[in-house]
Amino acid sequence: MSSSELTVDDFWVSRVTSFNACVALVLVLWDWVVNFDDEVSLIWGTQVALSSSNQNAPTDTVISSSPRRTPRQALYKSSYLFLRYGGIGFQIFNFLFALRMETHVPIDITHCKLWLVYQGIVCQTMTTLVEGLLMLRVYLLWKRSLKIAGALFLLIVLEVSCMVFGAKMVIPDQGLNQLCFFKKPPIGAIFFVTASIVTQTTIVALLLIKRRAGRHKRWGKAPLYLLVMRDATLIFLVIFSLLLMGLIYAIVGNGYGDIIFYWTLSVLSICGCKTITNTQRMPDTMAGSSRTTDTIHVSTDIWIEEDDSPSELPTVMPPLNVDDAVTTP
Repeated sequence: MSSSELTVDDFWVSRVTSFNACVALVLVLWDWVVNFDDEVSLIWGTQVALSSSNQNAPTDTVISSSPRRTPRQALYKSSYLFLRYGGIGFQIFNFLFALRMETHVPIDITHCKLWLVYQGIVCQTMTTLVEGLLMLRVYLLWKRSLKIAGALFLLIVLEVSCMVFGAKMVIPDQGLNQLCFFKKPPIGAIFFVTASIVTQTTIVALLLIKRRAGRHKRWGKAPLYLLVMRDATLIFLVIFSLLLMGLIYAIVGNGYGDIIFYWTLSVLSICGCKTITNTQRMPDTMAGSSRTTDTIHVSTDIWIEEDDSPSELPTVMPPLNVDDAVTTP
């Protein structure tokens, strides 16, 4: 096959696709540079129980700065590194492949199918990771309910299954041109997009139910709880918009499907990293707040007791090891 068989639209689509791949790469690099200080202090740095700059703390307050990390902190760090540096690496590869498309030299059909497999694996992995971070917060907000955990796990299984089923419909199909663009709508993508929309909607719905329940209670105004609500809502709106575009693309069909993939990866990388750093920053933010209890615990978990009175309700759950506790007389 020769490039002479390509249409004028194919040349235009390849140019627009490579441009968007470049912009998506620049976006994740820009976000990395802008937030690098937060990464150093919150991800690479030592976690402390409370900020040592708190001038209101009693002189005999014990502040722990143990370098040991809890399993959950290790999970946050590994998730951040994958979302940040994996996202950058994926976007670099996407940009190089887009440049390869723009040469208008025919690409072997086997390589095109591998390109589709790569898109499915990367998109599903990053989507599941970001959704998992949000699901962890939902699980904690619902007092570690096993029913909620089971329902959320089933949503992930359903989403992955829909991705595999959709890929089996799309990849063996011969509806690709010489530049790996679809010549007809990839109907199989509808299954994954629909499952992702259902998952995102369920997460936000569970958070909104808890928000309504805590509207007139102290924990409903806790800083960490409000942060979780804000992050989850913003992520939902952005990802839902991209998924809706993907659904329209799967139904209507055109050559711009790769553009949605590029921007989805950038959004998942940035939103996931921001969710982790915002949560890790909360202990320092809460350092200046007043406490009436004898022991102050700082953690990134939320623990809600429906029957607690406002004076007895803890804002956060005690940490997993004693080094994260700050004790006052």
